[in-house]
Amino acid sequence: MEIDIGVLIYQLKLFFLMILAGWGAYSAGLLTEELHDRLNTIIMRLIIPALLVSNMALGGGDENRRLILPMLVGGFAIFGILIASGAILSMAMGQKGDLKKVQIGITAFGSTGFFGIPLAAQVLGPVGTAAFGIYSIVDNLMVWTLGLALSSGKEEEREAVPAAVSLRRMVQPATIAVFIGLVLFVADVPKDMMVLTVLEKIGACSNPLAMICIGASIARSDIRRIYRGWPSVTVVAVKMVICPVIVYSACRYLHVYEPAGICLTFIAAIPASSMFSIMCKENGNTQADYASRASIITVLSSIFTFPLVAWMIGRI
Repeated sequence: MEIDIGVLIYQLKLFFLMILAGWGAYSAGLLTEELHDRLNTIIMRLIIPALLVSNMALGGGDENRRLILPMLVGGFAIFGILIASGAILSMAMGQKGDLKKVQIGITAFGSTGFFGIPLAAQVLGPVGTAAFGIYSIVDNLMVWTLGLALSSGKEEEREAVPAAVSLRRMVQPATIAVFIGLVLFVADVPKDMMVLTVLEKIGACSNPLAMICIGASIARSDIRRIYRGWPSVTVVAVKMVICPVIVYSACRYLHVYEPAGICLTFIAAIPASSMFSIMCKENGNTQADYASRASIITVLSSIFTFPLVAWMIGRI
């Protein structure tokens, strides 16, 4: 299994045209703030879960079952690498307090739902979606534990979040969908089930709608002040170029199941999470605007970094 650079570039071009459409729709008043927020909710609570269940179930089989262990273990390993990278970057730039925590957060957390899963579905096929679905278990666990800690402001740090509350936050529709899909994936259910066809059709909406939402998010931001997010350029270089190459090289050295190694590399290369910036705003982090600008800068940069990473790992 390998990443076809031509297919990747084509899909990225399509995605960015959709992002431009979302930006234009919001700027022209066709997409209001309320509608945009509701659309975000529909994507995360219905469309992405449908995509995960259908593609994981359709991706069953002995070969794809081999994804489970390397994606879980590799997922935690990737977080370790990215967290350490974020900490080193923040120390090198002399960042402290909320800014330091946000720098680590935008390095560690990628836009799995809105960008990673739709792109993986198109470039890597059902195997990619199944792998991302398994990784989502790790991602959700880290988001609602470490993510909460990194996104909190100084005042919020004084009050520890009860374990029961953190557990409830982890029980998201996408998390439930992953476990349902995992059961169907392992059971290797019949691929012609009508319910899977319906879920597949709903999940197919993820690509255009997620990109339109990203475009609207950019339009809602003060693009004139995007330059204030310049430190996130280090995230582009380290998280989206250097770390994926390290991950791929490590997978090759350790003889990790090849499709899992490609998918782990893909995961390491995705842009910073827009959800993390929302968490920063909700939890009183004073650097929430920096997190938001970083997500925009990394998304826009991905049209260059993804093909670069694909080219680099093709030469290893």
